[in-house]
Amino acid sequence: MEAGITLQSQSFRLRERMQEANISHGQEVRADLPNIRVVALAGAAEGQALFCTMGAIRVREILNRGDGGPLPTDVTLEGFRVASSGTYD
Repeated sequence: MEAGITLQSQSFRLRERMQEANISHGQEVRADLPNIRVVALAGAAEGQALFCTMGAIRVREILNRGDGGPLPTDVTLEGFRVASSGTYD
C-alpha cells in the first residue's frame, strides 16, 4: 500500500522534529525517522502516514546544505510504500 498525507497526519509534528534536528529549507539529508504509523484507509488500497508518535530524527548525512530558511508548512510524501498497516522506522 502507498501511504500519503491527510489532515489527520499531524504533519506539524514532522516539521517540529525537523526543526529539533536543525534541518532547514532546501536542505537534503539522509535521516532516520522513527515510529511513523501507517493506517489503511477504509475501502482503499491506500494508507495514511501519521506523525503523532514519531520520535527524534537522526540525521545520518547532509547531502545539500540548503539556504537556511524556514521549513515549509506543507508536507508531500511520495513513494512511501509499505506492506501493511503498522509502525515503521
